[in-house]
Amino acid sequence: MPSSWNVEQNPKTGIRSFFRDLGNEELGFYYDSAFSGTATTIQDFEVFVTDPVLLEEENVVRTWLRLKNMFPLIACKVAENENGSATFHFDEERLRAIQSGEVEVHDIESDEDVRIFVDRLLNGPPLDCSKAVSHILALRMRNNPGQCRIIIPVAHCVTDGMANGTLVRTFCNELCFPTVRPDKGLKSMEERLSLILPLEDLYPKLQITPGRSRWRQAVAKVISQIRQSKLTGGHTLPNKLTPELMYTPADSKELFHTFSEDITTSILATCRASDITFGNALHIISQLAHARVIHRLRLQHSQNPSLEFGITYEDWEARIRQPMHFGGPLNLRPYLSPSWYQNGGATEICLSIGFWYISLPSMPFCKRPVKQWEEQFPSFDELMSRTQFKRRVDFAKRKMVQIVKSPLFLEISATRMPGRVDRTRKAAMVWRERQRNPELNLPNDPAPPVVFANGGSSLGNRDILVPSEYPLSNQDDTSARAPKLRIGRHVGHLRCRPTELYLGALMRQKKLGFFILYDGNVFDEKIVRLWMEEVKAATLHYLGTDSTQKDVEKSQSKL
Repeated sequence: MPSSWNVEQNPKTGIRSFFRDLGNEELGFYYDSAFSGTATTIQDFEVFVTDPVLLEEENVVRTWLRLKNMFPLIACKVAENENGSATFHFDEERLRAIQSGEVEVHDIESDEDVRIFVDRLLNGPPLDCSKAVSHILALRMRNNPGQCRIIIPVAHCVTDGMANGTLVRTFCNELCFPTVRPDKGLKSMEERLSLILPLEDLYPKLQITPGRSRWRQAVAKVISQIRQSKLTGGHTLPNKLTPELMYTPADSKELFHTFSEDITTSILATCRASDITFGNALHIISQLAHARVIHRLRLQHSQNPSLEFGITYEDWEARIRQPMHFGGPLNLRPYLSPSWYQNGGATEICLSIGFWYISLPSMPFCKRPVKQWEEQFPSFDELMSRTQFKRRVDFAKRKMVQIVKSPLFLEISATRMPGRVDRTRKAAMVWRERQRNPELNLPNDPAPPVVFANGGSSLGNRDILVPSEYPLSNQDDTSARAPKLRIGRHVGHLRCRPTELYLGALMRQKKLGFFILYDGNVFDEKIVRLWMEEVKAATLHYLGTDSTQKDVEKSQSKL
């Protein structure tokens, strides 16, 4: 049995129970979830099947049981300990049987019904990890027996972007084999548990003495503290933030946009020709979009000072002098134990991410007087030429390479985890206490030294991880050659953190798309929509072709 996992056997029933403590990264996300379900990820995808039998409740239940057997972490529940730690726990009975409320199958009339279920998951009663870290809803279209929306909420302490892709792909594939038993052909329990270890157990084993290891950790801590001390200032979109909202569950909202396949091809061709990835450019595009929104709000204030969220002269002068900070998750799997990675860790359902940030120079701004903007609003080229854009993207690319190539990369990543656990646990405890005593005074927290413009990341080409047709061609069953299931629309949702503003990008079904996740208590929908329009326009302007430039000009004329 892997050293992190412990096993107990009931002497009367013979049923085995398995448990281990959460690692620091898992624990931080667990306490996120303890704060009204914060950071719960929700996979929402549409499936079309050739045989409606595949969507019968019996097969949905069987498929979910099989997933729990293949990936035991999604079968767990979490128990808090008195010292602030927490423990994953599951037993063999949880792998054999469905718990109350774990699988729901409903017949619905339209996509509006789907939206009701999604809204409830985003802003309704939270997932209770003390009972289960995941469950599944199958919403079958009454007017089309072969069409169904599958919705799978999962606590972030057991999943990440790679894991969510595995979850969707495996569910679709296993749904195609209704006669396969949930426990057929699986690895031994010991092998399965060896893939779901805490990050701390997966750092590559260096051939060094314990003293040398402690020295590396100490140096990493010093480097991390120096970097943190330099992380000051910054600004984000105008908002309604108050101390109260820092401890108020977010009103989770989202926006989506998908480019056409032709435009996607043009954008990716530009990236290849420039020797960059779209992920390299994402935060630069985000900064330009921020800058354009700030310019528009500055102009509006000059025309009508009473407008909400207008940018005053004083605010403008402060913003054009501040750096801008961006951060986001980073997939750690390729940097962890090589044997773990090669034996299945690359796509295992577990949490294996770190975080990174980048500080950019102050936002580009127009030097002309505001009054002149009415006749000619500052263009993208006036703010930042394509040469300057490429230079800034190259800077972001070098920054990322420097981070992951550092010989202390993993140790530096680990230094931030205890502090994150403390912050998320404090928020969860305050929220719980306020459920019992609404009049409780909030902590008098000092203003943070840094303001991030937004979080964000590019999830890359999801078609590689989640194909559109199933079963997959590597199945032994020769009948698997003919597609039985096709994925239609597929989106991810998130129960946001308080104050969250997140810009993500991915390619799915050969189309590049953006998604924005944000706290509607803090950020105004009109401002966020305007930001999305500028994100789209900046992408087309700097990474599109001549034909897309006309699209930019048309769309900008309407703003």
